[in-house]
Amino acid sequence: MGAEWMKTFGCVMFWVKLAAVCAFGGMLLLPVDAKADVRTFVAPIQVHAETGMDYLQKGVQGVFISRLAAISGVVVVDSEEALPSLTPHQLQKLTEDIRLRLQQQQVDYAVFGSLSMIGNKGSLDIRMTRIDGSSPSHPYYKRIESLDDVIPAAEDVVRDIEQDLFSKKNVPSQG
Repeated sequence: MGAEWMKTFGCVMFWVKLAAVCAFGGMLLLPVDAKADVRTFVAPIQVHAETGMDYLQKGVQGVFISRLAAISGVVVVDSEEALPSLTPHQLQKLTEDIRLRLQQQQVDYAVFGSLSMIGNKGSLDIRMTRIDGSSPSHPYYKRIESLDDVIPAAEDVVRDIEQDLFSKKNVPSQG
């Protein structure tokens, strides 16, 4: 009877161990340095241009929001949800009050800047900064030779941001 009991006990223990491995196996397979999503706030982009070009503000901001959101591991925080009481004009500068409010919502980075156009030529000047202030802002500048270059310039900046800031070494760690 003792040998039969040991055989049954051994079989049960095998199934318990197998169930534990299946249940927790996913956690064991995660890389040790797995990071949480990077939460990014995109402020309204200031536009300095002739009258009638105000449409560029929403267009350029929309490019930043959609292209950043397409990057794996990046979550774009909606400005109307994050800071509903502030106007787009107030959101164009990263004041200490805005920084604190974004920190409370666990935002990691903020994108802000301007588009300056004189005639058809201009400059896209963007800054990306860590909300916690642990590193200096990263500036990004793109020359614009015509209005047709505005969207490609914004896309280039997003690619530069992805390469510079969302590499493994710069993703904020949790805990």
